[in-house]
Order: sequence, then C-alpha cells, then structure tokens
Amino acid sequence: MLDLLEKTESEVDRISTLLNQTRRTLRAGYLNWIKRATTKGVLEGVAASVLVSNIERVLRLADTFAVEYANLLGNSFVTIANREADVMTVRLAVLSKAGENLDLTDQRLIQILNRNKLNLSTNLTRQQRDSIRLGLITGLQRGETTEQIARRYRNTLGLSISQTRALENYQRSLEQTSQSALTYALRNPKYDSAVERAIDTNDVLTTTQIERMVGSYAMNLRTARAETIAATESLKIVNQARNMAVRQVAERSGAVVANGRKRWLATSSADPRNDHAAMVGEEVGMDEPFRLPGGVRMMYPGDTSLGAGPRHVINCKCGIEYIME
Repeated sequence: MLDLLEKTESEVDRISTLLNQTRRTLRAGYLNWIKRATTKGVLEGVAASVLVSNIERVLRLADTFAVEYANLLGNSFVTIANREADVMTVRLAVLSKAGENLDLTDQRLIQILNRNKLNLSTNLTRQQRDSIRLGLITGLQRGETTEQIARRYRNTLGLSISQTRALENYQRSLEQTSQSALTYALRNPKYDSAVERAIDTNDVLTTTQIERMVGSYAMNLRTARAETIAATESLKIVNQARNMAVRQVAERSGAVVANGRKRWLATSSADPRNDHAAMVGEEVGMDEPFRLPGGVRMMYPGDTSLGAGPRHVINCKCGIEYIME
C-alpha cells in the first residue's frame, strides 16, 4: 500500500486549514447574502408588498437570495476539489500536469453538486419562509406600520424559527421593561445600562431604543447562525470534494480505487465528541462506511446520506486521510 500521507500531523494541519478557509468563505457569503437582501431598495419593496397584503411576494424575494447562497457552495466544492486534485496528482505521481482541472462532466460529481444545492436551498427556503412569515404576521397583528414590518423582515432574514421566536420574546421583554431582557446571551451588552436604568426607575424604553436593541440582537443571532451553517456545510463539502478528487486522480493513475482505504482523523477540535474521538485511527475501505459507537454510519465526517443526524455533523471538525494502492 502506498500511504498518501508523509506525516499524519502535517495532513491534519492541511485539512484543518482547508476547513477553516472554507468556513470563513461560507460565513462571509452568508452574511453578504443577508446584506444584499436587506438593502434600502429591498426593504422599500417589502413595505410596498405588505401595503397590498402580498406576503407571498416577500417570501419569493427571500427565496431568490437563498438559492444564490446555495450556489456558493457549489463553487466552493469545485475550488476545493481542484486543489485536492493537485495534491493527489503529485502524491500518486500521475503522468499529468499538476493543476489539471477536475472532470466536471463526471456524473458522480454532478449528482453531488445538484444534491447539495437542492438540499441547502430547500432547507434554507423552508426555514426562511417560516421565520419571515412569523415576523410579518406578528407585525400585522400588532398593527405596525409597513416600515416597521419591513424592519421585521430585515431582522428575521437569515434566522431559524427558534431564533425568530427568541427575537420576538426579547422585544416583548424590552417593551415590558422586564428583567428577563438582561438574560439573553446574544444581546448587545452596551445597552444593559439603559435597560437597568429603566427597570430601576420603573420607566419605559423608547421605541427608538427598542428598535436599536432588537436590531443589534438580531445581528448577533445572524452571525451565530452564519457560523453554525458555515461550519457544518464546510465540513461536508470539504470531505465530499476531497473524496471525489482522490477518486478521479487515482483512476487517472491506474490505481484500483476499490482497494483503497480511508482513515478517520481528528483535526483542530479541542474537544471532539466522544463517539468521534473513539473513531480516530479507524480504517475502512474506500466504498465502506465508518461505523460509529452506537451504530451510526457515515461515509466521511459530515455525511448524512446514511442517516447520521445533526448531532454528528454540527460543528464537527474531523477529517479523512486516504491510502491507495
């Protein structure tokens, strides 16, 4: 067997760097999506749609941006796979130029890209619609102006439904000058003194103060969600892209892919979950799944195709090393 890794430590560092770079790209892309979807012009369009009770138009607008973000994942996948193909070409001494592009006509790759885009855009669209609908309906029930409802759209865009509910509860606690407003972990602490002063004097916060506090809390919630989505999706696409690159380069080299093996690695996570820590060093065939303690099966870290749930993929930083003949 020809081990593709000269030193496990250096490979771990390389994969960790790849994960971190991809996570930063996806995180920035998510926040940029929110920024472009909440410009002054967009918010004016939202207000106009609310004025004529056309909620569906608002939801379709958010759908467009969700699809754009899903496209970013596909671009990142190809970039990662091409970089990995360069590495594997050198290691397998393939008689082709390093830098030879990934074969984008490969049906396996096309299926992966299409499935990733569909899954992410579908999930984001569903979650986004639920969150925006909740915010808009709440605003309408409270008799808010179209401008206030447009701000609700801005604040809820990019949030999960549970985060949107937390945002609504936070606003309510501020309006009631409740002590509970000081218990929200992602609130902006620079406003605490104003809240405390209102509580101590049995006073109320102004509408402007509340809007600023709610907007700042929404921004922090979005940033946290962007980090979670970026970490989860980067793990999946890095491992998918590396797997595809290894297969294509190995096939060009004449290696028998089916005879290859893969080994589970721990990367930069300082505190890996116990069942993942137990997998470090475990080897299986290229086409075989890893079997985690408890029976969960995964083709690679981040894989959910065999039924692994969110507990096994969210914020995971594990990786794979490949061993080919």
